Amino acid sequence: MNSTFLLLTVSMSVLIIALVYLMLQMFFKSIKVLLDSFQNNLSKLIHDNSEERKSESLKIILPLRVQASERLVLFLERMQPSLLVSRHLNNFSKANDLTQIILQNIREEFEHNLSQQLYVSSTAWQLTKTVREEVIQMIHLAYAALPEDASATEMAKKILGSEVKMIDHAIQRLREDLNKYA
Repeated sequence: MNSTFLLLTVSMSVLIIALVYLMLQMFFKSIKVLLDSFQNNLSKLIHDNSEERKSESLKIILPLRVQASERLVLFLERMQPSLLVSRHLNNFSKANDLTQIILQNIREEFEHNLSQQLYVSSTAWQLTKTVREEVIQMIHLAYAALPEDASATEMAKKILGSEVKMIDHAIQRLREDLNKYA
């Protein structure tokens, strides 16, 4: 009787262990299915939110890009030799004075537009800087070609005889960049 009882107890223990094992296996499989489902849903949610965020960001950033492009086009247009001269010619009689005020004006306008580089492509910003440098160099060369006591009118004629080819190229690049977002 003792051995039968022992055999019955061992059999019941094995049966219970087998049942617990099967139940745990089923439990872990269902947990895995739930986790996989959760992970898929989370991935979809993240992707959907990412698209929403991109759309929202574009709604915010596009007007800033347009404004930055407008300001830089205005800056570039104001770098045209004829506009540089026409804004200041009547206020000065000496070439040196005209040269200094034009260079100061270029520097101030550029500094005023420095933050616009955040909203335009690095190529467009680099072209804008190149135009500024080219215009400054053109002003220095025009002044250096004049006698020391030259008048502002002589300086104006020298500047007006110069051409800054990069201006149109830089403006075109700003347009192209904006068209990418339209």
